[in-house]
Amino acid sequence: MEDALVLLKEMTSGGIQPDIFTYNSLVHCLCNLGQWKDATVLLENMIKAGIEPDVFTYTSVIQGVCNFGQLKEARGLLSHMVQSRVMPNVLTFSILVDAHCKEGLLEEAEAVVDQMIQFGKMPNSFIYNKLINGYCLQNRMKDAMEVLNLMVERGCSPDVVTYNTLINGYCKAKRLDKSKMLFQEMLQRGLIPDVITYNTLVNGFCQVGNLQAAEELINEMQSCDLSPDLYTLNSFLDGLCRVQQIDKGMTLLRKMEDSKVIPNVVTYTILINGMCTAGKLDDAQGLFDCLPAQGLQPNVQTYCIFMHGLCKGGRMEEAYQLLKEMEGNGCLPNGVTYNTIIQGLLRNKENMRAAQLVGEMVERGFSANVGTMELWVKYLVTNGTSSSSS
Repeated sequence: MEDALVLLKEMTSGGIQPDIFTYNSLVHCLCNLGQWKDATVLLENMIKAGIEPDVFTYTSVIQGVCNFGQLKEARGLLSHMVQSRVMPNVLTFSILVDAHCKEGLLEEAEAVVDQMIQFGKMPNSFIYNKLINGYCLQNRMKDAMEVLNLMVERGCSPDVVTYNTLINGYCKAKRLDKSKMLFQEMLQRGLIPDVITYNTLVNGFCQVGNLQAAEELINEMQSCDLSPDLYTLNSFLDGLCRVQQIDKGMTLLRKMEDSKVIPNVVTYTILINGMCTAGKLDDAQGLFDCLPAQGLQPNVQTYCIFMHGLCKGGRMEEAYQLLKEMEGNGCLPNGVTYNTIIQGLLRNKENMRAAQLVGEMVERGFSANVGTMELWVKYLVTNGTSSSSS
């Protein structure tokens, strides 16, 4: 890229005027490389040289600045573009709407859409979907539904992404009645649900403990020639573990191991968590120990979950050894790990070991959470060691 800019400078110094194609190519490359400041400088130089930027030039730079969250700069470029009588196109507005939605600036995104319509450009499904997703992420489901209604009123047909986004929003809000209603509505519109649609609903029903509905959906997706994937089965497994149906969970795991869907570390972590919650620590240990044989290594979350289970079961020596083992296996403890083991040690009156780990945790840049602080203060007050510990 530097060679190209040097060549541009040599061209202008030698009296050769680069054309708009040359400038556009360079602007586009700079933006793709994340050099948006250099792209804006090149845009200014281009104008000074008497070359009028076109919609491609401005849209490229707007994309570049939006990629780095420079929305004020992007809005300024849009204004300059309009003042220069260069008409923004649908892509220009799409980039701006998407960028504002990603930052959670939904009113500003709506204003961009209104401006777009004033310029005679009608928003497409991509733009409406971004707005809907933005509102769903903020749990503003009423506003999301209003965008859907507006979309239909303006003659833009909702697609599978539109409905998947809304269904996901209502599932996260635990409004499964609305999610199922939207599912039926998309069918009435002649839209074919995909794996994402079914996965979202399966996970939603599992989260609220309605495993029958989740299982019916899995059967339905299979009857529609859609194969449940790892996400589907992990969601259902999590649902089974939430209601302590560990035996059914193990049956599902064995089926997965014999099928095309290969369990991952998340699958095993879900089951280990379920076993720990149900107090089946020996079973959890057995599953934890079999991970290497499956070609898997426990991650930080796996260690934390199993450690928490051991602490809760009063098996502190095993929990402490697990902490030492994880680092030896190349899995560094995080703040959650330390807080989990320290709380377990304090609750089981292993105060000296807890104090040692508090020091280690602080040295590594991690902080005690509220639960750890309460137990630590209680320990200091009870033992009168406040001054010596500090």
